[in-house]
Amino acid sequence: MKILRALPACTPANSLTENDLKIGDQQGFLTSFTIMETPEGYYIVASMHGKNWYVVTRRMRNQPRMYQNLHRLSESLREQFPKLGFTLLRNRDLPDPNASPTASIVPNY
Repeated sequence: MKILRALPACTPANSLTENDLKIGDQQGFLTSFTIMETPEGYYIVASMHGKNWYVVTRRMRNQPRMYQNLHRLSESLREQFPKLGFTLLRNRDLPDPNASPTASIVPNY
């Protein structure tokens, strides 16, 4: 099993807000979620248009939105996106701000 630790930098070019996710889901483009567990909490990577996107807030487009409670996060995803599932990847790092923004977001596992 190969685990890639260096994730690409989170930038406006590879990130979406929750409102963007809702629009993508309504149009049928959103396919799945990956929840990344870190020592600081959890963040989401969404698959849409054949690409992986960090979920961010409008104010902070250069870092993933962090969630502290996995149960509340998973319940929120199930309520907002009942047709989609998610994968939980444990012991991950936050995206490296110095990494290339073009690298693959979801590590090989």
